[in-house]
Amino acid sequence: MADIVEGRVRLEPATLDQLDAYFRDPDQLAEALRSPLPEGWPSDVNAFLWVANALQRAPEAAARWMYWAIEAETGRLIGDGGLRSEKPGVLDVSYELAEEFRGRGLGAPLVDALCRIGFEDPAITRIEAHTRVDDEASPSTLLRAGFERVGVIEPLDPEVGRPAVEWVRRRG
Repeated sequence: MADIVEGRVRLEPATLDQLDAYFRDPDQLAEALRSPLPEGWPSDVNAFLWVANALQRAPEAAARWMYWAIEAETGRLIGDGGLRSEKPGVLDVSYELAEEFRGRGLGAPLVDALCRIGFEDPAITRIEAHTRVDDEASPSTLLRAGFERVGVIEPLDPEVGRPAVEWVRRRG
């Protein structure tokens, strides 16, 4: 799959070899991507583990799972993002910008590029995002990327989860 460029952000599909390199030694991923890894990124490696396991089980389905977000002008790794499907016709988008790249107008192009990838599939009619209720940065990013706020969703199990704000971007 070719890289996707949206303004100042380029997305490169993540590969199992790259994820394996990260788990062996993060410097190996930095070498593979020709960019230093941002300080404190990723904030949670569980997504990397999930994608690596999914790629091992079904490598043919990897097209949307995870992308490296690269600043187009500098070639620096700025974060990651991906799409997954849990309901027919709907994708869920997730993304993380490394802290040093937040507040620079890179989040909306990252999310927009992910949505363009998702909507390449004619069966996809909407893309959803979920944010913490106390998240102050993501709402403006999602609004600039064409999402609208749907409302607050209560967790199925309040002892395990917490409320989240649901956002949606529809095809069109």
